[in-house]
Amino acid sequence: MTEAVDVLARLHTAAVDASNGYQEALEDADGQGLTPLFSQMITLHDAHAADLASELAALGAPPDEGGSLMSVVNRTIMNVRGLFGGLEESVLPGVIDGEERNLAAYDDALSELGLTPDH
Repeated sequence: MTEAVDVLARLHTAAVDASNGYQEALEDADGQGLTPLFSQMITLHDAHAADLASELAALGAPPDEGGSLMSVVNRTIMNVRGLFGGLEESVLPGVIDGEERNLAAYDDALSELGLTPDH
């Protein structure tokens, strides 16, 4: 049970961190550029965080809603990108890379727990 809690907690923290980064991007975009994408990604990661929080609570492990140091890193990256080049299509490679890392984290979690995507 502890392993499952640890894995779910890691995924939850990653979802919170991602949402926090996109929230910063949304604020810095000022309604321009990739604002719709940032809004959709916040919704997606918030939904993942909520689902994972529910699973953690069911296992008796309250989720940490604050995220990790990566929240600060994600916010800072988006803030700096917004200052120096705007949050236009040039940020897409970074967004794609981050989302690929998120997918890999879910794949790793499934593997750690001996599950497949179907279960």
